[in-house]
Amino acid sequence: MSSAPAWHPVLDGAERLRALELARGVYEALRAGALRRANPSLDDGLPSAALLSAYLARAGLDSGEPEALLEAAAARAADVTLDASLFRGFTGLAWALAHLDAADADGLEDVDEQLEEVAAGAPAPGRGLDLISGLAGVGVYALERLPDPRARALLARVAVRLTEAAQRAPQGRGWWTPAEHLPPTKRERFPSGAWDLGLAHGAAGMLAVLAGAHRAEVLTPAGRDVLMGARTFLEAQCEAHRAPAYLPPTGPAASTRPAWCYGTPGVALGLFWCARALDDAEGEARALVLARAAAREAREEEARFEEPGLCHGTAGLAHFFNRLYQASGDATLGEAARQWLRRTLDSHQVGQGVGGFRARGRQPDGRLGWTEEPGLVVGATGVALALLAGASAIEPGWDRTMLFSVRGL
Repeated sequence: MSSAPAWHPVLDGAERLRALELARGVYEALRAGALRRANPSLDDGLPSAALLSAYLARAGLDSGEPEALLEAAAARAADVTLDASLFRGFTGLAWALAHLDAADADGLEDVDEQLEEVAAGAPAPGRGLDLISGLAGVGVYALERLPDPRARALLARVAVRLTEAAQRAPQGRGWWTPAEHLPPTKRERFPSGAWDLGLAHGAAGMLAVLAGAHRAEVLTPAGRDVLMGARTFLEAQCEAHRAPAYLPPTGPAASTRPAWCYGTPGVALGLFWCARALDDAEGEARALVLARAAAREAREEEARFEEPGLCHGTAGLAHFFNRLYQASGDATLGEAARQWLRRTLDSHQVGQGVGGFRARGRQPDGRLGWTEEPGLVVGATGVALALLAGASAIEPGWDRTMLFSVRGL
């Protein structure tokens, strides 16, 4: 089993300097205007800007003002109704407070109480389980708060609920999504429902959270059985080292281009951190084979990547390859990280988007087009953080919120 060395930049020379400059430029653009309309959610609001501020400061590129941004987020949160989701709700703000060890983090007991109530209920199959909006996201928050005893108890409860919701799947265990909980386009394709394999909403994300619970020693024997079964299920779907997005009860699986949210990269992350939690060198090696296959797959489909965001863009690929390169020392993944960081640099357009980076989204008339998006998951803040991770010696702990890495592994 390889041990992770200290984080180091994969870019050098002029590329490194430009990446640092553009990362800081995004933050300057946020300060100049985009923050004025930001909301208190982690996905596209003030907490993600606080993360960027903090990591720029750690890299010596800015004096940093994360606590002021988090205070502003908390003030705005008091005036709106937020759900318990990690990316759109109050849990994400609490995660940022805990991660940055902000002064307000001492007052997270109220958040813990609310999340204990959320985790106490048994979620309906296919609903309320995922990273983006469900229990897996609560688990990410609990992992960040360890070794706090209350967070440990919350993580254990989340793991029990994920364990109870798992079902027998082809060649293992998984989490079935009924048709009514699928996106409209997928509902039309899979009228009976499907197994969601992705990191954002499916099995790869739940697997990574259970892996963290295992390392924290809060997983029950039944939970370990689900952990092992989910790993077997995901590995079985990676025919020719390519992971689909959905597996229907009959017929072919739904393929997708490689991305963090769906496809081979997200599944490789779930499998890698599962293997590391189990101290399984062979399983870790299999996950790296899958990651190298994702590098080839991404090269073959390079023309399909138009936008830079973390979710399904060039920066997301770059950070995926960078994170696993730093964890493993695999040279192929290091070169892939550099390739996709360069693609991200090339996507910069002066005067466009936020700090020069645009996103694809819905226009007011409902059509898909280019938009200004300041946030973490698809927007400029996430792009800036990935560039900073590729060009500095500061380990990007912010990426635990998206399960690019898992606390304790």
